[in-house]
Amino acid sequence: MIYGLKKLKQINNNMKILLINPPQVFSKSQVAASVIPPLGLMYLASVSQEKGYEVKIIDALVEAPDKINGFDENTGYRGLNFDDIVRLVPKDTDIIGISNLFTFAYPIVKELSKKIKE
Repeated sequence: MIYGLKKLKQINNNMKILLINPPQVFSKSQVAASVIPPLGLMYLASVSQEKGYEVKIIDALVEAPDKINGFDENTGYRGLNFDDIVRLVPKDTDIIGISNLFTFAYPIVKELSKKIKE
């Protein structure tokens, strides 16, 4: 269930929120990829902080832009690997949001979500 910020404020104003920009997905046949700032996550973080929440953002691509990881035979990802991201998740986090702007990134985001839940 997704709650709006107004509803979250009624639940608990001391919630700690973590927003994650996952690693950048690419096809192994792809020649180049650009870096896109996670503006949506920054907007969410800004509004959440204005409402009194503690917010942290993990940008997996910015943290390790030169790190290339394999995912399957056709796909790789650039940035922190899943284990590195999981280690950065504070244990006292109440809510985790993971950005997924494109359908082709879904398998990476799904696997990252699974690792975080473990």
